[in-house]
Amino acid sequence: MAKRTSVSLASLLSACINQAAKLIKYCADTSATDLAARVPQAFARGRTGIVLSPKLLAASESTDPDSWALLSDIHLAADRAQLGRGTNMAGHFDSVSRELLSLRKRPAAVFITGDCAFNSGETADYALLTEMLTPLRAGQMPIHLALGNHDNRERFWDALQEEKAGQRPVADRQTALVRTPRANWFILDSLETTLSTPGLLGHEQLDWLGKALDENPAKPALVLFITTRASAAIWG
Repeated sequence: MAKRTSVSLASLLSACINQAAKLIKYCADTSATDLAARVPQAFARGRTGIVLSPKLLAASESTDPDSWALLSDIHLAADRAQLGRGTNMAGHFDSVSRELLSLRKRPAAVFITGDCAFNSGETADYALLTEMLTPLRAGQMPIHLALGNHDNRERFWDALQEEKAGQRPVADRQTALVRTPRANWFILDSLETTLSTPGLLGHEQLDWLGKALDENPAKPALVLFITTRASAAIWG
């Protein structure tokens, strides 16, 4: 009996190892989004399995360091049902977020170049923005935000305290320099007055941009900002 039990345990251990190897391969070949959906279904059918933490699921994804997601004019309103030119903006942003999270190779980061709020930069709009950015951040995708003429800088910073507390090259503007292996991204803030166009970059931002470009000549420079008339925003 002892020998028969020993053989049975050895067989069980071998089967577990084989199943674990299959599970590891499956995790490598399947997106975290699909895994998160399928694991509960497997338990519902009475199958046994291993419970994977969200961090472990996310670790099965790989990131493409040369891929970046560029979004703009997301116009999120406090009311999720609000339409913008016939489009449900919250629903549209949710669809885009899901698409990014489902990619086998995720972008290294996400840029959103302004007009984050629906129309006039209301506090409740930014509350929804914060909520809707959560899945992307949970998916370990860094997010870089800029402002447009439908935003309100003070309300934006009040709602997103991490943005307000961040170190910015131009202290009173939503500016940033994002260095990457192949290029440098320069984020500028063209918001002069909410609901006013064309916007203005101003001498302080342009002086910083000029110096930063001179100090980083080895890589291509990608400059991001939103405005209605670029020439007026730069030289006004």
